[in-house]
Amino acid sequence: MTIALIVFNSFWIAFGPLLFVNLFFLASIAYYAATGGPKRHQAHDAARRHESKFLNQFFREWWIWWTDPVARFFVRQGLGPNAVSCIGFIFSPLAGFLFAKGYFGYAGWAMVVGATFDIFDGRVARLTGSETRSGAFFDSTLDRWSEGICYTGLAFYFRNNNIMLFLVMLALIGSTLVSYAKARGESVGVCCKGGSMQRAERIVYLGVASIFQPIVTSVFASLGIEAPFLVMAALLLLAVMTNVTGAYRMVFVMNELDRQDLKGEESLPQILHQLTTVEGRETLWDRARYGYDRSRSRAERIVLFLMQGIETNVFHELLHRGDLPNLARIKALGGMSGATSCFPSAAGIAVAPLTTGCFPGTCDIPGITWFDRHIPEGRVLSLQRFRDYQGLGGYAMDYDVAKEVRTLFEYSRQAVNIFSPLGRGCGLTRDPAFFHMHGRLVAPATRDDFEEALDVAFQWFTSALRRETDVVLYRFPGMVGGVNHDENVRHAYRRIDQEIGRAGAMLEKHQVQGETQLYFTAEHSFGLVEREWDFTEYLRTRLNAIAWPSRLREWTESEAISLVTGTSMVNLYLRKESTWNGMPYFEELEKEGIVPLLLERDEIDLLAGRSRDGGILVASKRGRAQIIENTDGSIAYLVKGSDPFGYPALPQVQTSQSLFETSFATDYPDGILQIAQLFRSKRAGDLVVSAAPHVSLRSGPDAQSFSSGSLHRQHISVPILSSKPLPSMRTADLFAIILDELGITPEHRMDGMLR
Repeated sequence: MTIALIVFNSFWIAFGPLLFVNLFFLASIAYYAATGGPKRHQAHDAARRHESKFLNQFFREWWIWWTDPVARFFVRQGLGPNAVSCIGFIFSPLAGFLFAKGYFGYAGWAMVVGATFDIFDGRVARLTGSETRSGAFFDSTLDRWSEGICYTGLAFYFRNNNIMLFLVMLALIGSTLVSYAKARGESVGVCCKGGSMQRAERIVYLGVASIFQPIVTSVFASLGIEAPFLVMAALLLLAVMTNVTGAYRMVFVMNELDRQDLKGEESLPQILHQLTTVEGRETLWDRARYGYDRSRSRAERIVLFLMQGIETNVFHELLHRGDLPNLARIKALGGMSGATSCFPSAAGIAVAPLTTGCFPGTCDIPGITWFDRHIPEGRVLSLQRFRDYQGLGGYAMDYDVAKEVRTLFEYSRQAVNIFSPLGRGCGLTRDPAFFHMHGRLVAPATRDDFEEALDVAFQWFTSALRRETDVVLYRFPGMVGGVNHDENVRHAYRRIDQEIGRAGAMLEKHQVQGETQLYFTAEHSFGLVEREWDFTEYLRTRLNAIAWPSRLREWTESEAISLVTGTSMVNLYLRKESTWNGMPYFEELEKEGIVPLLLERDEIDLLAGRSRDGGILVASKRGRAQIIENTDGSIAYLVKGSDPFGYPALPQVQTSQSLFETSFATDYPDGILQIAQLFRSKRAGDLVVSAAPHVSLRSGPDAQSFSSGSLHRQHISVPILSSKPLPSMRTADLFAIILDELGITPEHRMDGMLR
């Protein structure tokens, strides 16, 4: 009777083993620490393989150190790892029974001892060299059974307490999920051992809480408190943390799989996984603000100073003479390189490569004015058939750009647009000039207007700096022309240089000058007009041609529609067989006499149109050639007779880069690719006309003293100054460089590339 009282006394259930067993543990821990711990005693791989936020590695090392002789004892007795696993499993039904009866102290010891054998089986397998996949599977399966049996006993004990029964079931589900997520992840090639409630922690917390529960019960018995609060607290911890760990592992595995499968696209599991770390949360915050991962950026800020057009000879003269000191500073930091713009090379349309990395044809905006013959003729009132981006029509450019093309402002949610007509994605807050695009600030008529526009642009720039924006496209207003054109141009260059100096001073004031990348370039270059010739009037000698429909149905009655971009490029549309639904080929227009009629004029330099045989035909007085874009990105250039550009002999098939390099120093830099890209647009003319140098295809009130738009060097060649060295390039390449500096991976197919 006395022995029975001692055996089942709640105090001695815990204190007896603690007194006689834990004294041994404490003594061994003290000896292990005093003799050097893991640094002196051989470290075990098992302690490193199982990391935990709740179990210190020191104790894992100690546990394996003192149990190592036991494992070697099993080996000497001839026990294999599966036999050791079975011995450990035998303690699970015992622990489950004791939990069900409420003998928590004994249950806890049974659980801990059984789990210890779970360590021994792996150690025995390694010592005997008998590690097998079937053995590992057998051990894992027994572990799941063991935990299930213990939780079943606890569920039986708390069967009349709905809350605790729910916690037991939740802990069981979470424990199973932790192990399953690891196993399933490994089956699909993802190793996942992370989390804070692995099997070792679960055994320790529930086992230790159960061992100490009788002591706590004895202490509080005098107060009439008999509930097993220590076990209940352990179950609450397990119910929460096992499911958290299971969810973490699930997200971790899904994140790794999505990272491999989606190749750049971000999924919900990837976002959830980032929330688990401080760095991940900072990255997500930056991505929410900027739209991309700022940690990948090499430049904190980028400012692109952009002129609508530039007379390169005058610009180089002033720069060399020292009249542009602030631009000279940018040049001193990095250098100045040559670049090619795009065709058509005219203000507004030539901004596309700089804001999208794509040429106008790729963007499906083939000129400042265009006609879309694909709109059915029956839709007389359609607003999509004609376009003129001058004046109020400029607001339609964002809408017209091909949907698969993305702008700089769609990649960055903080990028600011000053005066650029192509700012899709900005909204009103990041495009302060939105309501001024059609007014005198963009196209100043007097010097006073020009000065006001410069001052307003600078105020917008300073506001952008206060917002800590990452990119500012700082486009200066157009220059004042008129009879004093040359004087006005020189004045404008000096004033723009002063504004760049003001911007630099503002960067210095905000202490961000050293971390800001600076670029300066122009959309296109100008040439002086030496001859005016009205292209449309000439057409009217042979055809019923219009330059722009003055009456609602005038276009339906015409035979040709002539739409000029800049002064020196025309998209010419010709009606085929009394309908605008058909599209005539170059060979048909040649047979009808339209091509010879135009080529006989000295004012016309080049003609291009779609060929019946595929690709594009380009012709001049020098010769003709066929341009074909291949599916692999290369371009075939087949000269028929003499070269229409006057190029020296070229390989028939070249890459985009080699085309640029072989033609850069000629009168038609990048001419072949620029013709090809324009006809990617279904809105491009049936014939595209490029004027001879110094010729304007306009006359009368609309005529200007400077020319732009053609494929000739005087319109397509521009300088690039930057605070970092750059090679010769296309302006579209500058867009690719800016994205690369920001650490943004482009999501649309660009014409620009890194060089």
